[in-house]
Amino acid sequence: MCRAFPCLNDHVQFFQAGRLTGNRLPEACKARLEELFHQNQRPDFDAVNALAIEFNESYNAIWFWFRNRRARPKPPPDRTPFHEALEAVYVKERYPKRDELETLAKTWREKYSTVYNWFYRRRKQDQALEEEAVVDNPEFSPRKYRLSAASREVLEDYFNNDEHPNRRALEQLSSELGETYERVYRYFCKRRYQKKQRRLNRDKLSIECKEALEAIYLKEEYPKRQTLESLAKTWNTDYPTLYNWFYRRRYREATKARLSTAVLKVLEAHFEKDPSPRRPVLLQLSTELNRSYDTLYRYFIWRRYKSRKESDMVSKPGRPRLPEPQIQRGRGRPPTKQLLEL
Repeated sequence: MCRAFPCLNDHVQFFQAGRLTGNRLPEACKARLEELFHQNQRPDFDAVNALAIEFNESYNAIWFWFRNRRARPKPPPDRTPFHEALEAVYVKERYPKRDELETLAKTWREKYSTVYNWFYRRRKQDQALEEEAVVDNPEFSPRKYRLSAASREVLEDYFNNDEHPNRRALEQLSSELGETYERVYRYFCKRRYQKKQRRLNRDKLSIECKEALEAIYLKEEYPKRQTLESLAKTWNTDYPTLYNWFYRRRYREATKARLSTAVLKVLEAHFEKDPSPRRPVLLQLSTELNRSYDTLYRYFIWRRYKSRKESDMVSKPGRPRLPEPQIQRGRGRPPTKQLLEL
């Protein structure tokens, strides 16, 4: 009771009567209210008052029960029809097009990503079941799990014509060969990887082939494409491998031909004496410095070009400036100072 404000006693009793603490309402009352709640979630004043009189409860107790019942989280909707529709589409086609997925999403008022992820997880589930069935087989062996020889021959012929088949072609091949889509897809991925590794493999050429290429390189550093293709057929290899071999061979020769600081000092001193040495002099220098004749010849050409460019820069430091034009005032009239002198 409120002694400070006696006028509020009636209101305090009213609210205390309607306060719910624990399981205040009996179970029979709750069951009856649950049935009425499914019929009408928001009863009016007269209906709540009638229920309060029927169960000998306060009006606020019944009213709060309905309010709390509406605030409870709703059960998730039944998505069984949605999954059944997707399963029916999956049985006909495991990889539907984007338009079909968008149509399904609009029909069932779902996101496109939801429908796409359902098909993705469904395919993964089938793949896991297939692998478990094969592994659980007592007669299972890794060799039996591979593709058969006839299937590999068909896929190899198809790979030679098209290295990147689309999804429709892979599905058609899997249905014709009686294999799963994942096996056929992995075969093409592995086959492309093997072909790439063969191109990148530098030790694939035999010693005899390298000796023959070295002899050709000494005659011609830049062989033509027709020559490389004929060599590829002769040594049972491909054109990119031989092209890369000649490219790396030229790069190796270029790195060896780089001049050190001591060699540059000797050549610079010789250039000051004779900017254009003759062939016998260059041959003698090449033997003394252990460098090729072409390297020294190109060095002297570059040095003469550099000295000529430096001399041009010294003789022509900049463009000459034009004289400034003389400005006359007064539209052709002589200036005031000239008029005074006249």
